[in-house]
Amino acid sequence: MTETADKKNVDFLVIDNQESRLAETEGIIQQTGCKCIVTAKSAKAAREILKKNKVNFVITELAMPCMDGIELLKLIRRNPDFFEIPVLLTLDQTEEKKVGYAREEQIDGTLVRPFSEEDLLGLIRKIIVNRKNRSPFEKDLICARLLLLQRKYDEAIANSKKILQEDSSPEAFYILSECYYRLRDFSNARNYLQKVMQTNPTSKSMHLFSKICRAENQCGDAVIHLADASRENPSNIDMQIDLAKLHLSLGMEAVGDKIFDDILQKDPSDLCKIKIGKAYLKHDRLDRAGLFLDKTVDPIPETVSIFNSYAKRLEEEGKLEESLKQYEKCLRIVPDNVTCLTDIGKINMKLGNRKKARKIFTYISEKCPDNQKAKEVLAYLDKTKSPQPPEEDKSDQAEE
Repeated sequence: MTETADKKNVDFLVIDNQESRLAETEGIIQQTGCKCIVTAKSAKAAREILKKNKVNFVITELAMPCMDGIELLKLIRRNPDFFEIPVLLTLDQTEEKKVGYAREEQIDGTLVRPFSEEDLLGLIRKIIVNRKNRSPFEKDLICARLLLLQRKYDEAIANSKKILQEDSSPEAFYILSECYYRLRDFSNARNYLQKVMQTNPTSKSMHLFSKICRAENQCGDAVIHLADASRENPSNIDMQIDLAKLHLSLGMEAVGDKIFDDILQKDPSDLCKIKIGKAYLKHDRLDRAGLFLDKTVDPIPETVSIFNSYAKRLEEEGKLEESLKQYEKCLRIVPDNVTCLTDIGKINMKLGNRKKARKIFTYISEKCPDNQKAKEVLAYLDKTKSPQPPEEDKSDQAEE
């Protein structure tokens, strides 16, 4: 990642998939004299902007198809490079029930549409003032969270215990619990989390309790705590996905399927569909995996391995045409990727599409002159008219 000093400074990043709303929000901010405003029509595009720029403030719409506003917020809050960026969430009146979910994920402010220019600018000013006037206690908690995100668990533990000497903070107890969970010290993780549950139980703490129970093979308790977490925060589809996955792992497929089917009726984001597809791939249920993976619209590059795995499983079952479609989808997610191109070329060889295969491997050879696989296939095509591909080197498959 480029160092902060080399990045462009962006005052506001505004995200909305509706162009009219995007222009309206941008126009309101411009009236303040602020000129460094960047807009994006999707959370996927916003992620790339965050990576390449120093963004000082994010305003995001909640409802977006590929990754929604809360999923973007969670990404920001879980990344040590930009977890401190203030985030304001805009939403419709029908979505107000999700405000509690956003607060649990440390949103700075929410604004329900329709709102006025004064509403938006007033909330932005309030967020900036609150950030500047943080107490020493709040700054210490932020430091502890950052150490946790940076996986500096021992330092985060020491910092949190220092905080607890002066204030019995549920957040400090939670950070301690998560640190010990990451260190696989489940006894301490459970002890500190129980203190959170006694004073300020949240769906996040219930979710973590479920993870601790699973790590200790207490699957019954894990189901109970995760079900409690889902009821506490029904807007958090990630928790429902984890609950369904837990049922699948316990052999309770009908229950897991029912939860996943209910999620599908709620028009989940691409990220949620991919998580469900991955769960079904783990249990060798390709038809169910495809039911969710095939409904994705614009997956982020980090998820391409799931589609690649699905394509390979289809290929192993002899479903070559279906496999080819998935490999082609992988290429749309990560354009010009040599591994994806190679997979597509290999499937075309198996299907007897020699002209397409030659075109693909010629392109690979031109792009990567040292690519041995492309050389071998092109040499084979030059020597024979047989539709059968050369014997594949298993070691090459392992590398891919």
